[in-house]
Amino acid sequence: MMETQKLELSKNQQKFVRACKRAGFMVYYTYSGRGMYGRTCPAANIPQYESFNTRAKYTWDGMGMGTVVYAPY
Repeated sequence: MMETQKLELSKNQQKFVRACKRAGFMVYYTYSGRGMYGRTCPAANIPQYESFNTRAKYTWDGMGMGTVVYAPY
């Protein structure tokens, strides 16, 4: 039997998710960014870094064909 891990979001991550959804970006919750060592967090693929605006603290990775923004904490 496979155990599922419940992801508890911090207040900052909740703010990040709301901003992504308001902007029309699909949010996924299994992103493991640079230096996260397997931990996961909410993230969204966006066409351009400049197209995302929020007061939540987040970071980003350029993927060549777009940008991934994510809130590791």
